This record gives sequence, structure tokens and C-alpha cells, in this order.
Amino acid sequence: MEKKHSESAWFEPSSCFYCGATKLSPWLKGIKDRLQFVPGSWSFLKCDRCGSAHLSPMPKQEKIAALYPPVYSFRPDFETKSKVKSVLAAIEERLFYRPMHYGEVDAVKRKTGIESGTVLDVGCGTGDRLSRFSRAGFKVRGIDIQTETAEYVRNRLGFEADVGTLDSVFYPNHSFDIVTIYWVIEHLLNVKAVLTKIHSMLKPNGWIVAEIPLADSFQSDLFGNRWCVYSEAPRHLGVPSRDGIQRVMRDCGFTDVTIGPSSILNCAGFFSLSAIPNATATHAYDNASVATHLPRLVAGLLTILYFPVVIMENYFLRRPACGLIFARKSE
Repeated sequence: MEKKHSESAWFEPSSCFYCGATKLSPWLKGIKDRLQFVPGSWSFLKCDRCGSAHLSPMPKQEKIAALYPPVYSFRPDFETKSKVKSVLAAIEERLFYRPMHYGEVDAVKRKTGIESGTVLDVGCGTGDRLSRFSRAGFKVRGIDIQTETAEYVRNRLGFEADVGTLDSVFYPNHSFDIVTIYWVIEHLLNVKAVLTKIHSMLKPNGWIVAEIPLADSFQSDLFGNRWCVYSEAPRHLGVPSRDGIQRVMRDCGFTDVTIGPSSILNCAGFFSLSAIPNATATHAYDNASVATHLPRLVAGLLTILYFPVVIMENYFLRRPACGLIFARKSE
């Protein structure tokens, strides 16, 4: 039986975040927080029109920040009491995160045709992506809901970073050439409002670049409520389908909307985190014990072994675990 949530802090979604349909049908049940940080259990509802998934019940906006543990995003210099873990973090950054973020910058430059300009990274985390864009010649700025991560970006990396959301931080219209929003849309209550604001913040012919998990993926069907995307409840509030994300982008004024598969590394990582739930950065780096890192090492190996299946998912079945979306603001 699912644990009841306080009515004052939670509510039931009434319409789809992405296509606006009002029919949301029961789907997945009995989902617990894979980080073991928030007690209770949740369900997901599925939109009858576009197939996007919605958390049930959902937290109200003022409760969301408290749902995130202190160690949530990976960073290459975790301040742990274990020197061994510091070395492991450095190796992980070099083997996985560095090539992934360099690949992201190359993909953005290739698709948009923009070689330099201003970039805002929404949900910048600890700034690794900002560093890559900066080294590629862009002027960068970040925004993140967690105070600690924004301070890290400012104090350790030297980039401008704001604490808050796009609802609480003001950016003038026509401020940015590119707005990146990687792994954030699934955390939003107000998807249309955020995308509409990003549209206004972009310069004419500017681009939004988003990376998101996809509810109509092969892995979603394979794992069901064990998929790491759904067991990220209650922080993942909505998971769009390909149809859903395309609809909402167009509704918010964007043109030239395209969606393709994320990198093989990202998609394979979703599989390994679903197969080994305690391989998260939170589990591995939140204390000094080296033993807690073993599942993450095994998951890293499993990620590499899963590469051939990802190729099938992405390019033959055309049902990738996560998608990379590009959309343009017209003149």
C-alpha cells in the first residue's frame, strides 16, 4: 500500500505538462526514491494523447528544493574524507564526463552553426558544461536551484552563476544566443512557462538545446517502475514522450524542432543505473567508505558492455532512452 502524502505539500496533476490533454490514466505504482532520501512511494500517470508520464502526487513548488540531497550532481573534485574516492572521481571525470561534455559542445556548434556568443546553462550543476563552452570560446552563465552548486561555480570556477529558477531570477529579453537545459525539464512543474521565458530570453535566431529522458523509450518498457528515470521520484515530475516534447516546444513559439538520440554513453548509463540502483553519485560519494563505490565501478563496466544494445535502441528501434532536442527562435 502506498504511503499517504500530506495534502498541504502535494497535489494531483490535472493535465499534461506537454500537450495539455486532461486525460491522465493510472500507469506505474509503488515507486520509491532510489536515493533513499525522501520517504514514501509514488505513482506515474500517463497522458492518453501524447504518452508522457506525470508524477502522482506532485510536490508544490515551495517543497521541491528540499527533495534534493546535498550530494546530487557529480563533480570531479568531491570533497570527501577518502583520498581513494578523490582519485576515483578524477578518473570518472576523465573517462566519462569529460568526453560527454566535449561531445555536447561539438554537437551544439554543429547543429546551430554558432561558434561563439552567450550561453546560459539552466540547471548548471557544478559547472562542468560551462567550463567546456567557455574553453570553446563562449561567454557563459549558469543558474541552479541549489545554493551550494552555484557558489561552487562562482568561487571555484569563476563563472557567473545565479541561485534560483527562471521564475525567480530575471534575465532581460534577447540576452542569449544559446540556452542549454540539460536534464532539467523533467524536474519542472511549469514546463510551458519556463520554455516561454527561455524563448523571450533568446536573441532572434537563438537556440534552445535540451536533453531529457523519454517516456516512450525501449528502456522505459524494459524496466517499468525500476527504470532510474521513474525511481528518481519525487524529483522527476514529468517525463515527456517524443511527441509531447515536440508539441510543447512548438506551442511555446519555437521552430525547427528536432529530436535525436543522446550520446551512446548517456543512454547506456541509464541502463546501468537502472540495473544497479545504488550506483548513483549520492550513494558513492556521500560518505568516506570506499565500499560504497563498488556498485558505481560495476555500473561503469556495465555501461560499456551495453553500448551495442544502445545502438539498436537508438538507430534501429528509434526509441532512445534519452533525447537531444534542438529548437530555434525565429527572427
